[in-house]
Amino acid sequence: MKTWIGLSVIGFVLVIGILFLRSDMRGWTPGTWTDPETVVEPVDGNDPPFTVADCLLGTIDPYQTPRGHDYGDIATIRVLTCRSRSSAVKIMFVYLLLTLSYPAYRWATRRKNR
Repeated sequence: MKTWIGLSVIGFVLVIGILFLRSDMRGWTPGTWTDPETVVEPVDGNDPPFTVADCLLGTIDPYQTPRGHDYGDIATIRVLTCRSRSSAVKIMFVYLLLTLSYPAYRWATRRKNR
């Protein structure tokens, strides 16, 4: 059980690290990006617009340079990138289910053996 707790903590740190290092929303940086109600136009025209409030705090980076396919000319406009709150919640929920599956399995097999 101690091994499971140790691995769970290590896994939690890795998941949090991935959430904070990888962004999943990209949009053109607006003039006032510090206001949570500011609407950000996505870089990809197929994506819906999002607000700064949709971003997970601590993951907002308003000074990313555009990728080659984001902009057809010389890229002087900055891109706002962030991790969406909804994807972070989904990822943490899946991690929690996977983490709790081991104790549930052990509890079920012990109960069955009695």
